[in-house]
This record gives sequence, C-alpha cells and structure tokens, in this order.
Amino acid sequence: MESVKRNADPASYLQFDPTSFEIYRDAAGEWRFRLVHKNGNILAAASEGYTRRRDAKRAVETVRDTLDDDRFEVYEDNRGEYRWRLTAANNEVIATSGEGYTDRGAAEEAVERIQEYAPDADALDVGFAAFEVYEDAAEQWRWRLRHRNGNLIADGGEGYSERTAAQDGIESVKRNAPGADVVEN
Repeated sequence: MESVKRNADPASYLQFDPTSFEIYRDAAGEWRFRLVHKNGNILAAASEGYTRRRDAKRAVETVRDTLDDDRFEVYEDNRGEYRWRLTAANNEVIATSGEGYTDRGAAEEAVERIQEYAPDADALDVGFAAFEVYEDAAEQWRWRLRHRNGNLIADGGEGYSERTAAQDGIESVKRNAPGADVVEN
C-alpha cells in the first residue's frame, strides 16, 4: 500500500495506441525497451540492458531503422520453440521475441506485427512508476500501475466499457491514494 501512496500521484500515463516503445529501468538498474500493444502484450524486448537511458532510446531508433533490412531471424531454440531476433548492421542482436511460439508460422506472424507497429510507435519513458490503460481479452478497458522494473504495484480490479472511464479511475487514485489511511483488518 505504501508503494501505491508514494507512486500514484507522480506516475505518468502510458498510452499504447495501438503500440508504443516503453523505456524503463529494470530491477538491476539497467535501461531497457519493450514494444507493448494496447492489450498489454509485449511484442518485442531489448536483448540487453543499457547503462544510460539515451542508449536505450538510441536502440529503439536502431530497431526502427533496421525493420526493412531483412535482419529478422526466425529460429528454433533448444526447447523446440520458435523465436525471432533482430540484428543491427554490426550483427549484434538488438531485440527479441521474449517468448517462444509453437510453430514457425506464428513466429513469422509476430515479425510481421513488429514490422507493422514499430515504425509509428511512440517511445514512452517510465519514471519510477506509470499507469497503463489497456484493453483486455473481453474488450474491457482496465488500468494498472507498474513500477519501472515492470512489477505490478496496483490494478483497477474492474473493467470499463470505455477508455475514458478507466482514465477517470486513474485520476481518482492519483487524487486519493497519497493521503489515504491504511486500514488493517
């Protein structure tokens, strides 16, 4: 509860429309990026952490610049799952799927989604925490407050039929959480 009280008011909004690159600091203190869809799915992730935020931002630009260069590789890992990776001109891996797919076709479709969404995706910086508004599988709008390391601090607990209602819920939390009393049962 203390984390919500401390982080809710200064937290920024992350709006994925339909995707955005999220630039954040991980648990080890390194800067990373991930391409996130408005449904909350992570489509791509940095293959390494960076010591400086601007290096993570540069890596996002490298991803955008590399999309059309046929530098995606779909491969089968040692568990029999298919994955993809994107390499820069110097042959260093700069982004990965982060998850495995049961067949090659699904991994290739994931590459196509990256090529479709990444060029227009905004780069969003996460301070200590940020609110995400997303649409779930039931087409309900929800919010969650995430720490910059990706850990969930809080979620709205209910779905809304409209995005603006979820945003109103966030505004209520931002207004009320910092001074709220903690009641123990």
